[in-house]
Amino acid sequence: FTHTNCGYDAPEKPEVLSVLEQAIKGEQCAIGIYSELVDITREKDIVTYDIVSQILADEVEHEEDLQELYNDIHEFIAEIKKNLK
Repeated sequence: FTHTNCGYDAPEKPEVLSVLEQAIKGEQCAIGIYSELVDITREKDIVTYDIVSQILADEVEHEEDLQELYNDIHEFIAEIKKNLK
């Protein structure tokens, strides 16, 4: 993918935690891009500013959701490993 701001790397390991890590990294990149756009449009283009601000809020929510899911799965795996010993 040559026309992206954040690029795309196919998962090397198609394991849940690896895929979630990559998705979190992508969301963090998107947050950075939209933050820059918010700064650029602030007090210059209120319509674009409002749209980009909402997209930024959505991206932050996505990153938080993915991080929570990652943490939950990581803790679940650790608990299973602990109980198998």
